Amino acid sequence: MTEDPKLPEQDLGADYEITPGGIFLPSEYWSKGKEGVISPETSFRENYRKFRKAYKFLKELSVLHFNDEKDHKERTGQPWPRYDSGLVGGIDLRGNPVGFNEEFGGLMGELGSIEAYIKANYPKRAIILMELGGSARNLVYDLEKRGVGIEASAGVELADHREPYEVWEDVAINHEVLNTDIFCEPYSDGESDIKFSGMEPIAEWLGKQERDKCDLIIFRIIGPLFNFSLEYLPKGEKEIFEHLNIIFLRSFLKWYDFLSEDGTMLATCPNNVADQIIKFARVIDPEGKYFEIETEEAIFTDKQFVDLAYTRLRLKRLKGSPDKISLKELFVK
Repeated sequence: MTEDPKLPEQDLGADYEITPGGIFLPSEYWSKGKEGVISPETSFRENYRKFRKAYKFLKELSVLHFNDEKDHKERTGQPWPRYDSGLVGGIDLRGNPVGFNEEFGGLMGELGSIEAYIKANYPKRAIILMELGGSARNLVYDLEKRGVGIEASAGVELADHREPYEVWEDVAINHEVLNTDIFCEPYSDGESDIKFSGMEPIAEWLGKQERDKCDLIIFRIIGPLFNFSLEYLPKGEKEIFEHLNIIFLRSFLKWYDFLSEDGTMLATCPNNVADQIIKFARVIDPEGKYFEIETEEAIFTDKQFVDLAYTRLRLKRLKGSPDKISLKELFVK
């Protein structure tokens, strides 16, 4: 597949310019406190090269995964196995949490569960909910069974794996599955007949609701992201995996744009991305007036039984918090 000739400005979250000597970024990007995202010891020209390499790899990863699903169905006649978690699912054979409550329950304090958290924090309205990287079907149905009011909901993933009868069931409860790549800008791949529209399908879906923001956003594909990255990573290209973190961080900030003024995001993050988010909160909100943040260290055990550390994070917007965050604001000056 072909690489974009140039990344648009919003991909770096700040103004930059192409010069004969390379790519220039404002000096605040080299301030203290951004380790783990961009190395201060390396020129921006070199960092940008690594960023572009990681960005290209991530797009190719989406195409590979999409084609794996397509080939599986053509070869076996069976749909791709779905990982559609509900609220409670126990622990799998490798020790990883299956249900959303097993994953995030420890971030809910004395409430102990996502359903109790929603009822306590949004008692006067039915919520708008979105899962990034999954269909959210079982999650939504489990929440409704436990008395949580849901105005609208959506799952966002590369392909829609639902059966026709499931689509009709979802229409009845105002649930949709949106197909796009949640990490990349709009792109297409002619060889695979793939076309993704970036964040546009999410914005369009929210635009159809009475309120155009989400009260709860859940992102929980750190495990699959680790697995797919390590499986397809070219030999000797470990720097790509490390540099995927800036893309993850950039995407996290885009997802934040979809949160309501008191909305909550539950996410599994690479450790250094979670560190950057916490640093940002301390800079913008040193007194803790605008954000409620809880984190929890965790271990994901992959298919080769290798333990990989990650962070569970709960971020809740409070009154007065910014509607948007730029990547530039994350760097401590």
